[in-house]
Amino acid sequence: MTFVGITPERIAPRRWAEVLASPIAEVAELGAVVVTDYDLIREVLRDDQRFGPAVAALARPALRRLAREDPDVLDRYRRTRARPVGYAPALIQAEGDAHSQHRVALGEWFSPQRLVSLRPQLDDLAGRLWAAAAQRPQPIDVRTNFSEPFSLAVLTHALGLPVDDAEQLGEWSHAIFLLRKEVVSRDEFVAGTAARQAVHDYFTQRLAVAREQSAALGRPQLLDALARRLDGAHSETVSGLTLDILQQLLVAGNESTAATLPGIVALALGPAPTRWTDLDVDELTTVGLRLCHSSRAIARLATRDTELGGLRVRRNQLLWLHLEIANRDPRHFPGDPLHLPGKTGDTSKAGDTSKAGDTGKRPNRPHLAFGHGSHRCVGANLATIEIRTALAVLARDYPSVRLVDVSWPEHYDLALRAPDKVLIDLTGAET
Repeated sequence: MTFVGITPERIAPRRWAEVLASPIAEVAELGAVVVTDYDLIREVLRDDQRFGPAVAALARPALRRLAREDPDVLDRYRRTRARPVGYAPALIQAEGDAHSQHRVALGEWFSPQRLVSLRPQLDDLAGRLWAAAAQRPQPIDVRTNFSEPFSLAVLTHALGLPVDDAEQLGEWSHAIFLLRKEVVSRDEFVAGTAARQAVHDYFTQRLAVAREQSAALGRPQLLDALARRLDGAHSETVSGLTLDILQQLLVAGNESTAATLPGIVALALGPAPTRWTDLDVDELTTVGLRLCHSSRAIARLATRDTELGGLRVRRNQLLWLHLEIANRDPRHFPGDPLHLPGKTGDTSKAGDTSKAGDTGKRPNRPHLAFGHGSHRCVGANLATIEIRTALAVLARDYPSVRLVDVSWPEHYDLALRAPDKVLIDLTGAET
């Protein structure tokens, strides 16, 4: 049994191509408006008066179908919600003052100034993980052998969690993340719901330990300090909302980075005109996030009758904001997307590379991989630093790395986009 949400396979290929070529289109087959225009997407994301969270609207059809086909699973879901673990990440559902308050607290926690202190540890961790991958039989899968353990290790460090818990946290994270798919099997639904409760219980326990340590040491421990930022400095209890936010940090922080990095590695090592060792890592990180981020589209819901891009949008109308297309909008990102940026002045490693890659004018519009406005990902700074570090260490330590193969899912998922596997040979040996 599967719970089918919005599947582009319901649409004829020619019709879907027409939709993606339009700035905005109402798609009856999806019961939604699809927005691909860069400026229109920014308009929706910064207007909380006309557009709100769409999570409940997306979940409702699957839950109705589930209630008809498997009442026991629905009962389990309801019991889990009541403990409480929300169906969706708290920051995605939240609006208004509560949303702003928590974004400010998390924004300070993940600010560039605070994260700069993590760079030496990230560099060391990336070096050790790439070295461990190099000891394995080649080729290796980037996600399995590097990006998953790397993102989990970074999160445990950033949140002050035991390193030994990383593997279990990864299993829970992946089970919860699979609930974002458009087609979720019964087993995935059961596992994801159970994982939500397990993560809720885990953070409850870890926060109790952190608060005991804070009292004993006379200074707040990392997890305790973050929870107090969210609930209030003098709060002695942990709210269900804070537990939901911690769950979101775990899942989004782990799964998004783990899924995005392999695609960027494949882009860098693919058939581009610039040599791997000549790429500017900062520019590559920016271009890679724009072209390869694992969030293909995000959903919003119209809260009133309105107009967008000349199209009438009804109250409670679902909108899919197609970030993948908007991030390739030629008006804002001109040029060949595969013409990767090369170094413009650094000749310290590989001779004169001043003409390598695209050294022309850079686009000055920010990409939408992390969203926009009040709904921009609060962990964007951490994800960017992680990916940049991983790429820099790979280029530094394995200049001969070679792309072996890339495979993609057969099913087109409107919400998610990531390769199944990216196989690379760190030795660069031809087979």
